[in-house]
Amino acid sequence: EMLTRDWSSDVCSSDLSIVSAVDIAAGEELSEQMLTYKRPGVGISPKDINLVIGQRAACAIPADTVITRDMLEGARR
Repeated sequence: EMLTRDWSSDVCSSDLSIVSAVDIAAGEELSEQMLTYKRPGVGISPKDINLVIGQRAACAIPADTVITRDMLEGARR
């Protein structure tokens, strides 16, 4: 199930990044439960969460790490 929050109406969404909430193993499929949003806004924006969910991790991602596109297998860059 995809997230339905409309981040375009959130004034602060540009200040946030998608961050791993748990340790994610290389090759593991990312789910909503594995992710959270934190500052700074240097990674993938929360408005692009649906591009991240369902992707596989290209490498091990420790908990509390800002997710970047190069950490995802086959992500649209």
